[in-house]
Amino acid sequence: MYRVKIICIGITEQGFNINLSETEDGPRLHINIGLTEAQLISLHLTGEESLRPLSADLTLKILDDLDATLKKSVIYEMRDGIYYANLHVETLSGKLLIIDCRPSDALILGLKENAPIYISEKLMNQHGSHPAKSQINTSLTQDLSPPEILARRLHRAVDEEDFEEAAFLRDKISNLKARHHRI
Repeated sequence: MYRVKIICIGITEQGFNINLSETEDGPRLHINIGLTEAQLISLHLTGEESLRPLSADLTLKILDDLDATLKKSVIYEMRDGIYYANLHVETLSGKLLIIDCRPSDALILGLKENAPIYISEKLMNQHGSHPAKSQINTSLTQDLSPPEILARRLHRAVDEEDFEEAAFLRDKISNLKARHHRI
């Protein structure tokens, strides 16, 4: 197993992408994730907190109340273009529970709980790539903050004349900026 960290979160023509690797120059696994997941991970990595508990916070609170501990997150397989992951949770009695989850949930929970995140050797060997041989065109990939991500979506919505989506995104950007100024 490869113990990995998040190298970067980027945006590509296909959407949001997270790059996982043991080291900056080691083989990377690229996983596409949704906007919400990209925002949650970015918020955690930048040290920002949500005003209200999020799903990951709720999950960790339940584990804590049950005297269970997240020991590790494992992304172990890809089938039909879908990645599979699980959480390894240990109960107070020492029982190990392996719980199926989405890779994005495994990542955010592992980050929040400071638990190791692993990728199976087989998965990395089959689907990982070296940074120099990356399938992602670096001219299309940028490290972006949540407001920058939303701003790009806002411009796209305006270009496509989807004004309802544009208004929603404008308000979301304003809320993020207002929350940032309060910190």
